Amino acid sequence: MAALLRDSVFYHIPKTGGSWVRLALAHSGLLRGEVGAFHARPAELADDLDARARPGFCFVRHPLTWYQSYWTHKTAHGWFDAGNDFDARVRADRFPDFLERVFALCPEEHLTSLYRDYTAGCAFVGRTEALAGDLEAILRRTGAAFDPAVLGRLRRANRTDAALRRLALYPRALAEAVAARERAVIEAHGYPPVPERLLLPGG
Repeated sequence: MAALLRDSVFYHIPKTGGSWVRLALAHSGLLRGEVGAFHARPAELADDLDARARPGFCFVRHPLTWYQSYWTHKTAHGWFDAGNDFDARVRADRFPDFLERVFALCPEEHLTSLYRDYTAGCAFVGRTEALAGDLEAILRRTGAAFDPAVLGRLRRANRTDAALRRLALYPRALAEAVAARERAVIEAHGYPPVPERLLLPGG
């Protein structure tokens, strides 16, 4: 569900640090309620007066790490096929196979489209890579009263096992293909196209 604050509403894009954001908002005493589905998009709440009256905010992350995070999370916790056609059609035991199935299912850029659905209805967009700092800046801009020290004390949620993360490193050619498909997101949010740390040793 979208999280309602007194002066804003948080829209949770999957795999962008939203579980930590929700925890931070709760610990800061800022949550006023929830509305819509867990990953509700702004357009889906256009008729909700509480959500419509508040500026929205969300977080994005580098497309290459988003795909890594999605696959490792599903591999560790299950793909939950029931009612989720996307998961049912892209699930794979190997990270490259997962990406190839995403490419086949979504000829256009999958993540760019997903992000657009959220960011088009948000006044503020933070980056997962600077989660605590960007959340603090957004809350200040919306006039929220909170203790910044609370944000600094909270550990990140949903950390994936290091061995599983290694299985999601990219061959260089595959990383470049994903970056080319999601170029709009990379350019819009100032990301480097292919961070070396995400590549298999020897590329």
